[in-house]
Amino acid sequence: MRISSFGSQHLDWADPKNPSEITPPIREAITVEECIYLATMGGAYQARMEDKLGSLEVGKYADLVILDRNIFEIDPQELSEVKVLGTVMDGNFTHRDGI
Repeated sequence: MRISSFGSQHLDWADPKNPSEITPPIREAITVEECIYLATMGGAYQARMEDKLGSLEVGKYADLVILDRNIFEIDPQELSEVKVLGTVMDGNFTHRDGI
């Protein structure tokens, strides 16, 4: 990545694949794993519903998303290309796309 300077006190990172698009400084970035945790277990903790939400366990709501690829094995820049094949809420499909 190359660094672009905007003013005397501010540095941003430019995406080498798209230099005109500025991304947040790396110190503000989170990993895919951290993002998924925040959207699942973190959200359940914040709502004080860890006993019902946030992970797939017996007795909890079975809400999940089925994706067309493993998001932990791709370049984070490709996350916007991942397709949702299905969603499940309370153990029932609420969306299906070819499954």
